[in-house]
Amino acid sequence: MMLAACAENAILALNLAYLTLRVISAWMIERRLRAVLDRALDANPAVALTGPRQVGKTTLAREIARKRSATLVDLERPSDLAAPRVSRGFHSACEDLAPARRFVVHAGQDRFSLGGDIEALPLPDMVAVAASI
Repeated sequence: MMLAACAENAILALNLAYLTLRVISAWMIERRLRAVLDRALDANPAVALTGPRQVGKTTLAREIARKRSATLVDLERPSDLAAPRVSRGFHSACEDLAPARRFVVHAGQDRFSLGGDIEALPLPDMVAVAASI
């Protein structure tokens, strides 16, 4: 009976030590990540925080957003995924604006005509075109 009680106490002590170590590790990781995120937010207008589920990303992001009075976008929240809708079409807008050139930017690498005076081009090419105007 005494041996069983000692073994049980040893297991409890190991579990407590393990939990304490996890709390300390989580605190150290959170502190390190917070510093990295703060530096990233100082240098960039937007930062993405990614990682495995249930590790505290949203909690950390909410805390940082609250302290910085920043906007937090959670891609698992349907309301944050709802993109704004364009009320007018591309062609209607072009009729009103009468631009000299019309472009559609795409994620590929090729540049090609869409017919008429509309050209599809990748973002780096659009940046070059805009810089030359």
